[in-house]
Amino acid sequence: MKRRDTVLEAARRIFCAHYRVVANNLDGAAAARSSLPLHDIRVSVRRLCVALRVFRRHLRGTPAASLAGRFSRLNSTLGPIRDGDVWVEYLHSRKPASKLADDRTWPAYVAFQESQRQRSIRKLRRLLRSPQVRDLMKRARHFGSVGLLDIIRKRPHAPLRPFAVTRMNRALDDVIESPDVSPATLPDDLHALRKLCRRGRYHAEFFTPALGPAAAELTVRFKRIADPLGRIHDVDVALERLAKER
Repeated sequence: MKRRDTVLEAARRIFCAHYRVVANNLDGAAAARSSLPLHDIRVSVRRLCVALRVFRRHLRGTPAASLAGRFSRLNSTLGPIRDGDVWVEYLHSRKPASKLADDRTWPAYVAFQESQRQRSIRKLRRLLRSPQVRDLMKRARHFGSVGLLDIIRKRPHAPLRPFAVTRMNRALDDVIESPDVSPATLPDDLHALRKLCRRGRYHAEFFTPALGPAAAELTVRFKRIADPLGRIHDVDVALERLAKER
C-alpha cells in the first residue's frame, strides 16, 4: 500500500498481496514436505478476511462478503490440521523426548500421532485440490485483477487517511475495552483477546503507510501481547487433546 492510495486502491493492494501468498503456497501445503506453507496460507487468509471486512462499507455490492465467508470457512477447516502439525513438532522436540525417554509407551504414542498427521495430510491434499477451493481461488483472482479495478474506476475516490484513523481507533478501543486478564481467565476469553490483538495488529500493518510511525509501533505492541497469548492457546489445545486421548 502507498501513502497516497485511496481507500479502494488500498483495499485492492492488500487483498492482492495476501491472495498471492495463498496461491503461491497451495502446492507446497499439499506436498506437506514442510508445515510452513500451510502456516503461511492460514496467516494470509486471516489477513485477507480482515481486510475484506475492514473495507466492507466501500465494497458493498461486490463479492467481498461472499469471499470473506468462504475463505473464513476454509481457514476453520485448516485449523485442526495446523494444530496437528504443531503438536507433532512439539512431540519431536527435546523437552518431551528427554522426559519420557524411559517410558515404554512413548514411541507407540508418537507413532500414533504421526499416523494421525498422515491422515490429516491426505485430507489437506484432497481439500486444497478440490473443485471448491479451485473455484474460490479463481473467483478471488478475478475479484482482485478485474472486479476491484472496475469499482475503482466507477466509485468516488475516498481519501485513505481519515478512514484509516477511524478504523485504527476502533480496533484499538476493542482491545483496551476488553476484560482484564487474571489467572482465572478462561481459555476462550484469552483466545478472544488474542484474536482482538491479532486483528489490531493487522489494522496497524494495513495502515502504517497512511498513519506513519505510530501505526508501526502499534504493530509491535499488538504482537508483544498476541504472541504469549498464542503460546498459551497452544498449551490449552494440547491439554484438550491429551484429555480426549487419555
